[in-house]
Amino acid sequence: MIGLRFCTISVQRPMVNQPRLNQLLRLWRIHRGYSLAEAADRIEQEAKKAGIGKKDRSVPRSHASLSRWETGNVLIKEVGLQLFARAYGVTPDDLRRPPRISDEPLPRSLAAEVVPIRSESPNEGQTQAKPSTPSESQLAEFARYREQSGWYLAAWRTHKRREVPELAEALGLSPAIVEDLETGARRKNGKRAQNYTPELVEMFAAELGITGGHLIDVNPFTANPASLNLGRRFEALAPEDQQTVIDLAERLGKK
Repeated sequence: MIGLRFCTISVQRPMVNQPRLNQLLRLWRIHRGYSLAEAADRIEQEAKKAGIGKKDRSVPRSHASLSRWETGNVLIKEVGLQLFARAYGVTPDDLRRPPRISDEPLPRSLAAEVVPIRSESPNEGQTQAKPSTPSESQLAEFARYREQSGWYLAAWRTHKRREVPELAEALGLSPAIVEDLETGARRKNGKRAQNYTPELVEMFAAELGITGGHLIDVNPFTANPASLNLGRRFEALAPEDQQTVIDLAERLGKK
């Protein structure tokens, strides 16, 4: 006969098992406009309100530990997700999806119950300079990068007047990786040094304030300027209105 051994299984607090959750937390932090240090401070304040001690590892205690959470080196427990939600002024379910351009800041009444949200962004009140028209050689370069990399990251970064080091720092990447993603740089074996992924598309699109579809398919310097805002306006519509727009586009397409 085969002897059977019985073991005792200890039940721990539930953990959120979602592969992309770490990246989504980064996207929400960027969407809210917080640096790693600012976000970590907000989360720490919420932990204090909840009576969670300093030794509890279910909460990031510094910008360095928050960075590890966002890069996927920490398995996120439900209690940690609750604190992130309160710090960012959303629900835990919201954190399980990418932020949308149509997501509005918290009402003041709700913001007062959590931690006061900054009333203005770093660039608020400043007149943003219009992007300069690129030369023919630059346009050809953007087209070549699109063919090699699969997206218009270089064109959109230039259009938004962002420098590679600054954009890389905002996303927690190295400038070299951003440059490889932009240009589609190849290794000696002919394969891309860096491939864009759905998660990267969401990260860059959120940081640049555009849609993922535009990032992949639309050159901002050659597209009709009015068309660049259609995606944002469509997302802001109610579901029934979105369907009306789709139906109208299908009818127009048959003409």
